[in-house]
Amino acid sequence: MHYGRRLLLSAIVLGAGSASLKAQVDIQPVTWPPRAAPRVVPAAPNCPPLPVTPLLPCPPGSTIPLTPGMPGAPVAPGPIVPTIPGAPTPATPPGSPAAPARPPEPETPVTPAPNLNLNNNNNDGTLATAAPRGGEAQRSALPQVFGDLFGGGFVAGPLPVVVNSAGQIVSPLPIVVNTATGQKSVLSVPGARPAPTDELLLGRPATGARGSNATTIAVSPGPGQVFDQSLAAFVSRVPQVSRGAFKITENDTPRPTTRAYFTYNFYDYIGKGIGGPDVPRIMLHQETFGYEQALGGGQYSLGLRLPYNQIVSTGFLNSSMLGDITLTSKFILRENEHGDLLSGGMLLTVPTGSNPFPSSLTGTNVRGVLFQPYLGGILLGEDGRAFVQGFSSIIIPSDSDDTTFLSNSVNIGYKVIDNAQGRISSVVPIFEMHLNTPLNHRGTRSDPVGFVDTFTVLAGNHILFRNGLSVGAACGTPITGPRPFSLQATLQVNYRF
Repeated sequence: MHYGRRLLLSAIVLGAGSASLKAQVDIQPVTWPPRAAPRVVPAAPNCPPLPVTPLLPCPPGSTIPLTPGMPGAPVAPGPIVPTIPGAPTPATPPGSPAAPARPPEPETPVTPAPNLNLNNNNNDGTLATAAPRGGEAQRSALPQVFGDLFGGGFVAGPLPVVVNSAGQIVSPLPIVVNTATGQKSVLSVPGARPAPTDELLLGRPATGARGSNATTIAVSPGPGQVFDQSLAAFVSRVPQVSRGAFKITENDTPRPTTRAYFTYNFYDYIGKGIGGPDVPRIMLHQETFGYEQALGGGQYSLGLRLPYNQIVSTGFLNSSMLGDITLTSKFILRENEHGDLLSGGMLLTVPTGSNPFPSSLTGTNVRGVLFQPYLGGILLGEDGRAFVQGFSSIIIPSDSDDTTFLSNSVNIGYKVIDNAQGRISSVVPIFEMHLNTPLNHRGTRSDPVGFVDTFTVLAGNHILFRNGLSVGAACGTPITGPRPFSLQATLQVNYRF
């Protein structure tokens, strides 16, 4: 009886221990030896783990049938620990619930590499530089303005005296006046027989006939002498060539540029419609050497021009001389991304050259300094091929005997060829208009300097090469009268550094 009670009590104790073990350990039926370690169910947060009772060893080859235990209590999720960038992610303990997946971090946009083969497509295996922004590509290819003026106004020059084959003076009679005493006399003419001074001074005409072999001889008054005012309509009018190419429009552009340049101008029949009826053909050859240096990243420039002039009239007048030096300055006042700009500056012409032509009617030698403030502008078409550029300036002399005048010039062009990769990068035909308006000393008979209103048109062409060289040629003529010349031919050579 006592033995039965003890057996019943042991069974009750074993049942309670088995229930407690089932609540902690999930045991699966296994064969001996066990194939896997028992899996521990994690306890709730902040609770110590429950002790695990080890299994008793079983005889080899035996199987212990176990009754399925009670399901475990649900486990509350633990706190989410923020992830530190760059720190290693801790391993998840076995049996823990999987952590929620983090959303993918946004990718940092990658800046594409610059295209180093623009406008080339790598067809020739070379790498081109990046294309310039805004209007830099167009403005780098603009040619210079040709210009129109050969030296300013006109002064009274030599008197053309016609002599026939017999050596007789036909006309006019070279009467001069001594500026100190006022005494009149007749100049001797080379190759002509002397004539009675008294008869000439009394106004008697010369008796010689012109004939078919008559020649024209230039006669100039000597020191302290001037021609009599009765000869004002007969003397020649010679341009102030010593000034040279002093206008801003002469081989220039509104954009500051680093370049060396050369200009050749030819003018035919100088003063033919301004001087007397017997003035022969006078030609002017004018060469100008210049340099311009851009500074401040191309925002302004300084430059210098030096002209050399030759006046040629067979049997009448021949003279060569260095002209006046002109100093130039240029500043960009406003510019947009397309390349349109407004610039301004000042030119200063200093009388450093020779001046062989004081007025033969007044004896005045005009040798002042010229101040030339100006504005320039460039307007580009939508694609940069068409363009308009021009200048507006006023020329102010320091000598009141000289002429103050306005100058306005417009240059219109279109790049019929525009190939930055070719040896010839641009071919640019142009058309120019130049208007010069005197504010004083207007007219052909103004002394000591006269200036006529002129409107000149030119047409020409520029060829621009990839290496920075450009060559241009143009022809023009005044279309208003009296015309200071009949024909202008211009050649320009520029080399941009």
